[in-house]
Amino acid sequence: MARVRTNFLADKHRLFGDLTVKFEPSHSLTALQNYLVRWGVWHLIQQNREREARTKLLNILFFAQMLQTEASSTRAMKVYIKLGTKKCRKQYSRKLQKYKNADPNLLELNALSECARFFGFAGWYECSALAQRISLEKRKKGKKQDLKEIATECNNLAITLRNQGHYEEAINLHKECISICKRKTGKDSEETANALRSYGFSLYSFSMHDQALVQAEKAYSFFMERTGKDSVETAECLELIGLIKSDTNKLEEAIYDLKKAIKIQEKILGTDHPHMATLLNNLGQTYADAGNPKEAKKLLEESLRIRINSLGKDHHFLAYSYNNLAGVLSELGNANESLTLQKKALEIREKALGRKHPEVAMDYDNLGSHYYSLGDIHKDIEFSEKALLIFESAYGPVHSEVAISYMKLSERYNETDQLGKALNSNHKAQRIFRSFKGFDNRSMLAKAKYIEGIILRKKNEFQLAQKSLKEALRIRQKISSGPQKSIANCLRSLGLNCADMHQIANAIKFFSAAIEIYDQLELGSESRELEAKISKIKEEKRIDSQ
Repeated sequence: MARVRTNFLADKHRLFGDLTVKFEPSHSLTALQNYLVRWGVWHLIQQNREREARTKLLNILFFAQMLQTEASSTRAMKVYIKLGTKKCRKQYSRKLQKYKNADPNLLELNALSECARFFGFAGWYECSALAQRISLEKRKKGKKQDLKEIATECNNLAITLRNQGHYEEAINLHKECISICKRKTGKDSEETANALRSYGFSLYSFSMHDQALVQAEKAYSFFMERTGKDSVETAECLELIGLIKSDTNKLEEAIYDLKKAIKIQEKILGTDHPHMATLLNNLGQTYADAGNPKEAKKLLEESLRIRINSLGKDHHFLAYSYNNLAGVLSELGNANESLTLQKKALEIREKALGRKHPEVAMDYDNLGSHYYSLGDIHKDIEFSEKALLIFESAYGPVHSEVAISYMKLSERYNETDQLGKALNSNHKAQRIFRSFKGFDNRSMLAKAKYIEGIILRKKNEFQLAQKSLKEALRIRQKISSGPQKSIANCLRSLGLNCADMHQIANAIKFFSAAIEIYDQLELGSESRELEAKISKIKEEKRIDSQ
């Protein structure tokens, strides 16, 4: 089942003044996105015309303040066209002044920060990152540096880059934020604890689970002591810890932590707050992973109901709910309904974010996987290739999503006997994974080496296949703490490869080691299959010796 998690920046409404309450979501976001296109901000960003983009970004904020209804936003647009940029900015900047004689530079920086939040909410992360970079740069160059504001901007930009999948820069900004907080407020301050928790979310997003858990537990211990067991901060830490445990297959513990987080947040936010939808979505996904699709379906449907009521029917957040619910329905055997929901998710994102947005690529990938589960591998390849083109266009050639797409395509090309394309895609994925410094990609590299070995064996290049499979086995044994099916699968493939090379003793040795792990994991059918192969090999050897 496709695994889709809601990104945290966009769904934490309290971070940007609970915009879903302040504005009518079904109208205001559509209007805002229309303004982005009509004002040409995106075009300016693509051309690196930063000064012009900055001016237009500032104006977005002034009109966003007026987006109470569709009618008022239309009036704002007419005023903008009539008066022109400078006059319009002067007229509406008064609405943003919280006190007399406000520092105009500070006012501009706060405006940029607010712009970035609107863009994050709308899913326009590139615009959000540009506004945050400008704000951060100006704050650092200011005569009177406010370290607290610099730390906040570092953290916000790190979260935006996390949503874009830019690992190294996001991690470095989190570390800078933590360092500033420790220097400004001390290592045992609330600011430092919040910075650690945010850092933990990014580590979790990049699948660095052990490090993420360390940061989350540090923050959790602090908030339990300082703010109490029923605080928002404690609940958010529990949520992160639950997600980490869910992804590391500690599903019972994950369900316990997520339920505690929901209980706390329900008292604070109420049952119909948009963030409750995220919590229910994550708990539902965990139940699905634990093999309880009926309970998962119930929770995901409630999550979807909340999102529709609070955000409207066309908001791009709904795509997360539709995708997860589609996965559960597929497991329950409702293939047609599942396909309908996945197409709906794609349609919403294309309309809200544009056809070249990376989240649209995610939907293409999910849709392809669904067709694959229905036996249509060629449709899967078609959608996976579309997803790859969008990821490369949005992120550049060296990005984890690009590597994952190449690796998936290498498997599909192998299954359709396009062995040259399969090997080429596999090698591209490996090069990208190896290029990341400090990012623990060993599990992905092990998978890539394993797939490479399978392809080479199919090409009858048995010696090279043996080398790749042994490397995959070495990595998997190094990073695993106990018996894993992936290790047994490596041993099985090594045994099959040895049998192809008529190395009977080695084949039996690898098969026997695989059977031992399968038995520990209570995978009887896999064990019986290999036992039958060993018997067949021994019988063939006996006949040959006669």
